[in-house]
Amino acid sequence: MNKETEETIDKIVSILKQDNEDLLKEFPSIKLPLILTTYKETDLLDIEKKYNIRTPKSHRDFIERYSPERFHIMFTDIYGISSLEKELEDYIPDELLKEGYLPFAGSDGNYYCLSMESDDDRVYFFDHEEYNISKSGLSFGSFFKDLLAAKVELDKKNSM
Repeated sequence: MNKETEETIDKIVSILKQDNEDLLKEFPSIKLPLILTTYKETDLLDIEKKYNIRTPKSHRDFIERYSPERFHIMFTDIYGISSLEKELEDYIPDELLKEGYLPFAGSDGNYYCLSMESDDDRVYFFDHEEYNISKSGLSFGSFFKDLLAAKVELDKKNSM
């Protein structure tokens, strides 16, 4: 993960931490948008072994740096170790993995994926209704930039 992507995700984490504080004041039992945990490399290695997958470098770097249990922004869940395992167990189609794609995020049953066969950093989109995958034109870093821009825009509108 390059420095620019780290800075973008750091900004998102900062915003989500503030959202956590604001939400807890108003709704003490709400499911928070950001929950960070302790990263253990063995947990990720266990998942890779269990599902016979390879976590692409961008996603691995993200998990190592942020260790999210829950990372939710703009109706999109970004997967950490436990959420990735839950998705693999219950929802991600086996065919997607067999074709060499590992989802790192999801929204409304659709997945944003990285190739397990290379570390080219390109994001692919899996449409669960059409049941097909296509190259999105985004890199891992620009995916987060777009989420950040949308969140900032929404927060501006909501504060008016």
